[in-house]
Amino acid sequence: AGWRKISFGPSFGCAVDGAGKLYIWGEGDEDVVGPVALDVQGEGRGRAFVDVQCSADKIIALTGRGQVFMIGDVEDALRKRAAAQAAEAGATPREAPMPMAA
Repeated sequence: AGWRKISFGPSFGCAVDGAGKLYIWGEGDEDVVGPVALDVQGEGRGRAFVDVQCSADKIIALTGRGQVFMIGDVEDALRKRAAAQAAEAGATPREAPMPMAA
């Protein structure tokens, strides 16, 4: 059990567990989300992954058979998960103000 591989991008992270499943975490609208299982769609669905790398906005995942999959919309998935968590807790997510640089 535990994490087999882990990688960080600028605003999210991704890990592969001992069973080859992908998990993501990062910032939602207001809270840190995760780790939550990533629901891989398309040809990557059901694959066992052995390695993962994060770019600025994508996850690149490698299977044990040498297949490479690129997964996008990571930040959107985190925002949706944060909204779902807020709804479960009875809160309404709101936009966080962006700090201004001096």
